[in-house]
Amino acid sequence: MTPDVNVMVAASRSVAFVGALLAVPGVELPALGSEWAILRQLCLEKKLAANSIPDAWLAASVTHLGEHLVTFDADFKKLLRGAQLTLLVAE
Repeated sequence: MTPDVNVMVAASRSVAFVGALLAVPGVELPALGSEWAILRQLCLEKKLAANSIPDAWLAASVTHLGEHLVTFDADFKKLLRGAQLTLLVAE
């Protein structure tokens, strides 16, 4: 099977973008794994499954690290407190 060139270009641009973000002074890539207890609790309390699990992992990471999430994805309102979330609106 031949890889789709558009997918390869999109992947390389995405990797380059993340690389550029990580090159900015003060930007850190945190070690993760300790957020498991929070993720487990979110999944069990909110009865999450399927596509909600990656969102829950991001929410658990935000909570564990004491960070703030900025997103267009309104599904995070059920996973994070208001002070932990900025919900963007496309115009």
